[in-house]
Amino acid sequence: MSNKPQRLGKYRIVRELSRNSSAAVFLAQDPYVDRPVALKVPAASIAEAAPEETRNRFFIEAQTTAALRHPNIVQVFDAGIEGDTCYIAMEYIVEGATLKAHCTPDRLLPVERVVELIFRCAKALDHAHAKGVLHRDIKPTNLLLTPEGEVKIGDFGIAYIDRGNSADGLTLSFAGSPGYMSPEQVQEEAISGQTDLFSLGVVMYEMLTGRHPFYAQRFSEVIHRVVNEDPAPMSAYRPDTSPVLERIVGRALEKAPANRYKRGLDLASDLAAIFGSLWVPARDISLSERFHELRRLGFFSEFSDEELWTIIRGSIRQEFSDDDPILTGGEIEGAFYIIVEGSAVVVHAKKKMALLNEGGCFGEIGKITEGARAAAIISNRHCSVLKINETMLEQLSSECQLRFYRLFMKSVLQRLASMTEFALKHLG
Repeated sequence: MSNKPQRLGKYRIVRELSRNSSAAVFLAQDPYVDRPVALKVPAASIAEAAPEETRNRFFIEAQTTAALRHPNIVQVFDAGIEGDTCYIAMEYIVEGATLKAHCTPDRLLPVERVVELIFRCAKALDHAHAKGVLHRDIKPTNLLLTPEGEVKIGDFGIAYIDRGNSADGLTLSFAGSPGYMSPEQVQEEAISGQTDLFSLGVVMYEMLTGRHPFYAQRFSEVIHRVVNEDPAPMSAYRPDTSPVLERIVGRALEKAPANRYKRGLDLASDLAAIFGSLWVPARDISLSERFHELRRLGFFSEFSDEELWTIIRGSIRQEFSDDDPILTGGEIEGAFYIIVEGSAVVVHAKKKMALLNEGGCFGEIGKITEGARAAAIISNRHCSVLKINETMLEQLSSECQLRFYRLFMKSVLQRLASMTEFALKHLG
């Protein structure tokens, strides 16, 4: 497509935003909802050489990205064909800045800001991987920055969606940007979501040091370094780099997938351990999503919409990986927790006493007795919880507080019954 079209489908083309060897992106206007969109179309040379293949690839990209609903992933609104031209209508990021602008020594961001951005990308990738989507081309130019400073993963043009046809991984032809590809990816071996985490590790190293960890002038040398050489310690370029951050990036860049982070959530958890405020508030989930997330839980079935919104705005959403301690024995906690996703285990005297599932409540005994906890609560695989502090609880109406206490008592009785059943089954 050599010239700017005037219109594609219902979209009126405003101007060209970018162009490369595979596609062009235009700013367009959706007249029906009166909003700007980014309209992606294939490059003319590619479309003319293999029209059917190009069309299929574009619609696979549209289907793949449209299946992902995450605040840190560019949203796809629509896709279609106008004449011989196929297009994808996507969320328009004003100004079109990317993380590439902050990968040089003279434009580095503060460490805290880099950690926050990578944290959000790791969470977004975890969401994509959970749906079987592998991006395969994570690099600074595909990580967009909004005017508000939010990061969004874009360009799923070579993404792969695993529909369950393979067992442990998949082998795909060489595709991506060599300097950001994992060792298994450049060697065309079986890959999984861990290949995206390696690529994100490369981006993080680059954003912290202003230097690419595997830089070389020749393509073959880049590949050799990716597969065989460890990058220089980040402290060689940025002396104030903490040993903890060095270890996190080092683990993301492990050559063997077995030694690398297995999930984006694991990487995000380690980053959050450096700056715990990353979890507070949970900006990576929109208020609307949190509302619907809580509304489906039986625990909140008796609460009005107004009460639920008050709870959401005054609570904290936290996430934990497998075997992470959520609460430990002996703590006096001025809060209680509700499981919104996943499950957790009640542990007492090193023995598992009960399993808590979605909608389950814990921490309420301390609220009732105002004493220290006897048991610990441990995450069972992935667990997301809503933490409600007693200060927020006191701001609710008396009627709403009484409802909580009634649910606390119900929760205690259910857990005692569950612990009894668990003990009879597992302890003989």
